[in-house]
Amino acid sequence: MDVVAGVAVVTCVVVAAVVRAVPAGATITSDRARIVQLEQQIATGGKRLQSLVRREDAARANLEVLHRRIAGDEARLAADARAEAAARLVLQRIAVDAYTTGGTVDVSLIDLFSDTTSITTTLAHRTYLGAVSANVSDAIATMQNAQRATETDATNLRSAQAAETRTTSDLDRQRHAVNAAVATEQHTLAQVKNDLQAQLLVAVERQAAQAAAERDLADYPWPTTDLKPTPIPPPTPGLYANPLRDIRGLTPERIDMGVDYSGFGPIYAIGDGTVLATTVPGWPGSTMIVYQLTDGPANGLIVYAAEDIAPTVQIGDTVTTHTVLGLVYPGPDGIETGWGDPAVIGNALAGDRHQFNGTNTTAYGANFAQLLISLGAPPGLPQNFPPTGSLPSNWPRWSATTKP
Repeated sequence: MDVVAGVAVVTCVVVAAVVRAVPAGATITSDRARIVQLEQQIATGGKRLQSLVRREDAARANLEVLHRRIAGDEARLAADARAEAAARLVLQRIAVDAYTTGGTVDVSLIDLFSDTTSITTTLAHRTYLGAVSANVSDAIATMQNAQRATETDATNLRSAQAAETRTTSDLDRQRHAVNAAVATEQHTLAQVKNDLQAQLLVAVERQAAQAAAERDLADYPWPTTDLKPTPIPPPTPGLYANPLRDIRGLTPERIDMGVDYSGFGPIYAIGDGTVLATTVPGWPGSTMIVYQLTDGPANGLIVYAAEDIAPTVQIGDTVTTHTVLGLVYPGPDGIETGWGDPAVIGNALAGDRHQFNGTNTTAYGANFAQLLISLGAPPGLPQNFPPTGSLPSNWPRWSATTKP
């Protein structure tokens, strides 16, 4: 039966237009998880950047210290060179004085006036050592030792300076690489946040569309004449099973005309029965699998499973508790399962009995929820208590201990 088909088509068009604006494969859950991951990566990158900056600053400070020490060594070497030149001049004067006064001076003493002989070689001659002051000789030797030590220190400092320069350059490269990675992750984070905003907009639109569809179902002109209760055949010994037992991520939602759930996977028949319909225009997704139970305490009653289900049965098929009626997919509406009207195939019994106003829990919905609970399914979420409406006196009741 075509239940508010025109309004439902308009609603589906609105939702489809919003869905097309969202990137393929994106979900609110995945986007939120990606945002958390990116924020953690950016925080880690920020800490690494801080560490690299501190290390680079320390390396540059070490370089500055090395520059100053090398400059100090060079200044000392220059001072030593000046002192050696002055000492050489003193020795030359001593040699000249000894020569002019007729003292005994070895020829090697005169070599001090040329650059062909070093002071060290000259000091090796005993005759020269006897002609000069022992204090001047000791000073020159000490000065030369200091020069060699200073030169060695300067060489070591330059090696350290070269190593520190390489370290600074490497840290600088690492800092630029981490900066680039953080910038890329921040750009990705901005994109994911934009995707999440689009997803949230879609979710709001879907909720609005679902609410509109529910209001349309509630406003539909259900039969105005009081229908006589459908005779219920006597119960039979048949057994029932949880139809939702293999649905992954099964999440109970509200109880209204039936019971709403979300998740994905196969949905089974509750018990033995015959399929009466698989599609009914007006229901979200146009899917409404309707079957009549042929055994058990609800023998003769009509069950429906509607909305985000891809049917795998056809009208006239015989079903059992092992028959997969369809595959539940993670669509925008979830699924609804409950009691159908045997007088109008495709209508929910709660709607035909004027129990539903668009948001409330009905007596037929609560009764079907109790049946599912007795079979091991998670309970739906009541919207009001007591439920709206009543059940026929001979309607089957269920409890957690019932094993239908």
